[in-house]
Amino acid sequence: MGDGFQPHWLTYTGPNGIEGVLSGIDRAIALSDDETIIVPGNTSKDPGFYFGNKDHLLRNREIYVKFHMRVGELFKKGFTIEEIALDKVVNEIVEKLEAYPKFKPYLKYVVEESVEVNFKSKIK
Repeated sequence: MGDGFQPHWLTYTGPNGIEGVLSGIDRAIALSDDETIIVPGNTSKDPGFYFGNKDHLLRNREIYVKFHMRVGELFKKGFTIEEIALDKVVNEIVEKLEAYPKFKPYLKYVVEESVEVNFKSKIK
C-alpha cells in the first residue's frame, strides 16, 4: 500500500484529504481477504509494525472516519488545534492504534493537517 497506510498510526491524508485515504483503504479492502498481508510504506523501525492485514484496514478505516468527524466538529465550534489534540474523545479514538503511546505528542500535527486539508477550505 505504500505510504497510504500504516497499521500502527494515522498517515497524513495528503491533498485528496480523507476522501482519498478512504478511497485507497476501500480499494485495498476490496482486493484483500483474510490471508492478505498488507505491506505499508515508510514504516517504523519496530518489526511489529512492518505488516498489516485486512483487519487493520477495517479498524483504521473506522478510526479515520471517527477521527476526522470529531476534528471537523470541534473545528467548526471554534476549537484550536491544540484544544482538539487534547480532546478526550479524539484521544479515545486514536488510542486503539499501537503507536499511540509513542506518537501522542505528535497528534496535534495530524489534527492540524486534517483541519488544513479537510475543513479550512470548506468554511466560508
